[in-house]
Amino acid sequence: MTRVSVVMPVFNGETYLRKAIESILGQSYADFEFVIVDDGSTDGSLEIIEDYAARDARIVVHKMPQNSGIVAALNAGIGAANGEYIARMDADDTSMPSRLEKQVAYLDETGIAAVGANYIKFRGDKAKGRATKRPLSSAEVKRTLPYACCLGHPVVMYRKDVFDRVGGYDPNYASGGAEDYDLWLRMSLDHDLANLEEPLLRYRVHSESLTAHSDAGDRYAFNSACAVANYFCTLLDLPPVFPQDGSDAIVKAIGLALGQARDEDQRKCLMRWNVRFARYCLAGPQERVRAKAILTDFGTFREKWKWRVYGLG
Repeated sequence: MTRVSVVMPVFNGETYLRKAIESILGQSYADFEFVIVDDGSTDGSLEIIEDYAARDARIVVHKMPQNSGIVAALNAGIGAANGEYIARMDADDTSMPSRLEKQVAYLDETGIAAVGANYIKFRGDKAKGRATKRPLSSAEVKRTLPYACCLGHPVVMYRKDVFDRVGGYDPNYASGGAEDYDLWLRMSLDHDLANLEEPLLRYRVHSESLTAHSDAGDRYAFNSACAVANYFCTLLDLPPVFPQDGSDAIVKAIGLALGQARDEDQRKCLMRWNVRFARYCLAGPQERVRAKAILTDFGTFREKWKWRVYGLG
């Protein structure tokens, strides 16, 4: 059995694709297959992928019949993968040469479900960038995760059997992102996750990346709030909620979870998401009625003060 399957979805990524592929083929750890999923590209991406595949037998080309989005592409690629561990990779980033070696060693040693790492975030083709500072230990990650996504998606390696057991990437998050955040939250219910301190990836921000578009931010915030609400619903034995249920259902789920919160940290986290959701995802006072009622019932003086400062009505 192959120890590692690197899975990389590609859609019209020809600009930086060669650098991404070469950064994996140049790894110090060699026992891997490289599953590259072409998600219906209309540029030269598929030709580039097939050119590398003809020269390196470790590359497995998986073609989607049409552009289906990152969730479908990832689930298809991981479904075709044979590795014990899945290493994520994006077509516009580059992995450090020792990335796979260090993450395999950590998973082997600790037995945890997933390990990420810090990464260097840079713009365009600039050589310099800034390294992230992620929480490292399993305890720190578990404490931080309900507040914010603290594992960088393209630099994570996780156990395929755990991925399968929790149901993979949820298609409900196919539009708007946060499919990774939802996955980490579901994994964390029964498993440990961690980060390595050393930056193991260069993460490129450019004009075509999701993070470069302001409208994508609101969709990501919407899905992130839903993922957290659903995490607490699962934790507290409440009915699940999904993005397509709509904003009112998400706020209602947050309120129900607040009513069942087991400690002050859960209450604080849920209230922070209630305020965040109202601020970034609810358009006006009429949409914020339920969220404001939750604030009235469960909010502290400081949380109510923040609501006023943000001009939420």
